Amino acid sequence: MYRSYRYGAVEWIVYNEGDAPDIQIKCIVSTDGGNTYGKSLTISTLGINNPWFTAGISNEGNFRGIDLCFVKDSAATSADKIIYSYAAIGAPNFPGGRVAISDFAPSISTRNYVPSAVELGNANVGIAYVGINGGNRNVYWDRFSDPVGIHQNSGIVENYELKQNYPNPFNPSTTISFSLPKADFVSLKVFDVTGKEVADLISKKLIEGSYDVNFDASKLTSGVYFYKLITSDFVSTKKMILIK
Repeated sequence: MYRSYRYGAVEWIVYNEGDAPDIQIKCIVSTDGGNTYGKSLTISTLGINNPWFTAGISNEGNFRGIDLCFVKDSAATSADKIIYSYAAIGAPNFPGGRVAISDFAPSISTRNYVPSAVELGNANVGIAYVGINGGNRNVYWDRFSDPVGIHQNSGIVENYELKQNYPNPFNPSTTISFSLPKADFVSLKVFDVTGKEVADLISKKLIEGSYDVNFDASKLTSGVYFYKLITSDFVSTKKMILIK
């Protein structure tokens, strides 16, 4: 199965390769209207059992790109999840995001109930599906919701920026501020000194603006931590110190 999606001169061809349980969801990208294509890109992280995927062009706010969802299989069907990924016009190569957006395991593997993705306002993505909750199957609706502790500020933003957290040092909470000159997919994570991820603060599309994010480190031990902001056009990392 393969499908083609196009916005302006950028075209994505998404397709399956291989057989279950080692199916891969892949993509090739053209930036010249389909005259030439780059190398094949793998979207799925591991081999999967089900070839289903759904995608659509995003045209919300200043964000332009493609949204894609697929099912991540696991050893236990009850742990399966619907995974969201994306690619922006300015950085068209997958994968971006790769975030689990379903609260329950989709029933596509056992009953072939196919999920349906819906593009929402403010560049959010939602999905309707039949999910398995214990021994029951129900229809669920999941979407990206605004993470707790995010405050959007008004005003014109001209550049990407990640500011130093304040207060710093802190105990047990601090504020991390950043700015987006356009709508974009945003990843904001916290890591310890070994590089281990200790907090996933944001993993979703946000519209243009300045944001303040409250980070509560009450469950972490004292020490040095790093927070990293990633968008399609910007990457920045800063250090902070937790003292208890």
